[in-house]
Amino acid sequence: MAVEPNGTVEAPIEVSGLPTVVGINLGNSYASISVLNKEGNADCIANEDGERQIACAISFHGEEIYIGNQAKQQLVKNAQNTIIGFRNVIGKKFSEVSQTKSIVSAPIIQHPEIADEPAYKLHHNPRRISCAHTAL
Repeated sequence: MAVEPNGTVEAPIEVSGLPTVVGINLGNSYASISVLNKEGNADCIANEDGERQIACAISFHGEEIYIGNQAKQQLVKNAQNTIIGFRNVIGKKFSEVSQTKSIVSAPIIQHPEIADEPAYKLHHNPRRISCAHTAL
C-alpha cells in the first residue's frame, strides 16, 4: 500500500463489488462515522454544521436538549446538567463504575428505582437519565 500525500491509503482490495462499509469511532471525547467509497478511501461523514468529529456529550437546559458539539459548549455554564464520558458507563452496572468524582460533568449515581443501574443526576431538571437512555 502506498501512502498518498493527503494521508489517505490505497485500498488493498477492489471495493466496487462489495456492499457499503461503514465505520463508527465512538471515542471518549469525540465520535465520527466514515464510509468506504468506490475508490477504497474512507470518507468521514459531516454533520449538518459540516463538522466531522462530533463531541460525545449531551446537555439539558430547561426543556432544551443539546447534543454533540453544542452540548460540549454547555460545560462552561451548565456542567451540572451536561453529560460527558458516558461511553465508559454504557453496559456496566453501577457497582462496576469507577466512583471517581467528576468535576466537569453531571455526577453518576445509583438509579433510585433500578437495582445496580447507573444514572446521571441532573440539577434544575426533573429528568433522571439512565445510561441506557444516553446510548440513543
